[in-house]
Order: sequence, then C-alpha cells, then structure tokens
Amino acid sequence: GRGVEVQGGAQLALSRVLVEDNRDHGLIVDGTGTSVEASDLVVRSTREATDGRGGRGVNVQEGTHLALSRVLVEDNRDHGLFVNGTGTSVEATDIVVRGTREASDGTLGRGVNVQGGAHLALSRALVEDNREEGLVVSRTGTSVEATDVVVRGTREQASDRALGRGIDVEPGAQLALSRALVEDNREVGLLANGTDTSVEASDLIVRDTLPRASDGAFGAGVWAQSGARVIVSGARIERSHMVGIGSA
Repeated sequence: GRGVEVQGGAQLALSRVLVEDNRDHGLIVDGTGTSVEASDLVVRSTREATDGRGGRGVNVQEGTHLALSRVLVEDNRDHGLFVNGTGTSVEATDIVVRGTREASDGTLGRGVNVQGGAHLALSRALVEDNREEGLVVSRTGTSVEATDVVVRGTREQASDRALGRGIDVEPGAQLALSRALVEDNREVGLLANGTDTSVEASDLIVRDTLPRASDGAFGAGVWAQSGARVIVSGARIERSHMVGIGSA
C-alpha cells in the first residue's frame, strides 16, 4: 500500500506532489545508490499496513540520498521522517514534520529519527505535535546538523504515558544545533545520553519543559548523563518543571 517507492539505484525527481492516504510508507527510498530530489511535497495520512506495522511518512535507508525542500510531513504513524544506515544522507530545508501518532502497539509517534550511522542536515525546520520524541539521534556514527529549528509540543507515548522528549541524543551520536527553539515538551527538552555522545548547541532557547505525564516527575530543560558531552553557548533556559540544566 506504499505511496512512492524508489530502490535499487534508481533516481527520482518530484516537484509539486501530494502523497496522501497510503499504507506502510508514504515515500520510501531504499538501497545503495538510490537518490530522490523532492520539492513542494506533501506526505500525509499514511496508515499501518494490513499486518499492523508501519505507517511512516518518509523512510530513507541503506546508503541512499534524499534532498527535500519545502516539504510537509503530517499526520503519519510510527515516524514522520525516518533516516537509517551507514552512508544514508538527507538534506532537508524548509520542512515541517508534525502530528505523527503512535504505531498500532501504542509506542513511537516520533517526528524525526536518525540512526545507524546516517547523516541529516536540517535547516529551517518545524518539528511539532509528535509523540514520544520530537528529534532522535542515535547510535555510533550518526550525525545531525540542525540550524533554525523549532521542536515543540511533543507529547507522551500513548502506551504508558512516558517520555515526550524534545530532542534525544543517544550513545555514540553527534548533534550540532544552532539557532533552535525547544519548547513545551515533556520529561526533557534536550537530552544527551551515553559515552561518546556529543552535543554542541549555540543560540538555544529551551523553555516550558513539562514533567512526565505518567508520574509527574522530571521535567529538565537540558540534561546530560552517562558520560555524554554537552557544550552550550548563548542559551536561555527557562520555566523547566524540575531543573534548567542537570547531569548524572
């Protein structure tokens, strides 16, 4: 039930396209050497396949390249934008990822997820009204450069009412963040976790971080733990439920 599938080294250029009301994936780009350039694109209302899995808006994996410009990814399931695999790269400019909802088991609902050694260059982006986590960067070799970004309104996971994090950087991943607003998220605004994890942020605002919905605990603006390295300059962190900046 996929909307657009590009694989096996194929090349595709999309312009002024609506991909709507499909199943499993709205747009999937898969396989080394495969590339897509898309502008003025809307991917929305993707739902699960008949086996209950999937529902992703845009899925990019296994050594592919995707260039996005002026794109709306809205009202999908599981993940709005999913980027995975060594050699996989995405350049996304003027992009909105919002309204992602949980998978069929009540988990996920993430806005943007980058993992497995992939690279994302993100500029002029709004990541809003997603579930569990707004922007996730995880695993060794994974890197994200994000400029002029807003991450807000992330809400708890449907299955257990935990999480709701704005930005989450997990073991071994790297995030460079500039001119960013992170507001109205739950549990943590910006989290860096694990050895070899690195976050460098400048011109950063983190505000109105709420506690977990499940137990009313936590609510940190910026939090580093388990050996992560965080450098922040030119920041304003305000109205956090528990603590503005903390580490463990």
